[in-house]
Amino acid sequence: NADAPIIPRFTDYLTFAEMAKLGGVPTPRITKQQDSQQALLEVAREMLGRLKPQVSKSLASRACNFHEDATAGLTPRAWLEQMLQDRDLLSDHDSPLTQSSQSHVLFKSMGAWRMLPGSDRVYIECRGVTECIGPAFSEGMVERVISVVEAIQELEDSRLH
Repeated sequence: NADAPIIPRFTDYLTFAEMAKLGGVPTPRITKQQDSQQALLEVAREMLGRLKPQVSKSLASRACNFHEDATAGLTPRAWLEQMLQDRDLLSDHDSPLTQSSQSHVLFKSMGAWRMLPGSDRVYIECRGVTECIGPAFSEGMVERVISVVEAIQELEDSRLH
């Protein structure tokens, strides 16, 4: 459906201190700059060590910041219409959702990649290769790249016919 939200809910990124607080890990009050690195390392050890189950549970049960109401305008149709205006609604640079978030980061690395004016390079993100491109990935990296190129070529060819 071209008018259904692309991603119905988002969660804002947390800072290290926010993550520690959410996980119930006490953070020390740092008074000297030289002590700060050591103190942060100790907090990280706690978060990844004995308190890891508690931190993981707290992070997993965290509510989404943006639900259907906020994401309703982020549809395939809106995304493509904005692409024609040189704006990418799925980038941190152009997304109204990102601007209204506390961290101003929702799409992370892919949301920061920008096409340069005059460039013919397009960046495609695929976190689950088998879902994006197909299950035939027992080959090596070169074969994967070839498969991606062939899939994109098929897509381009289908648009021409």
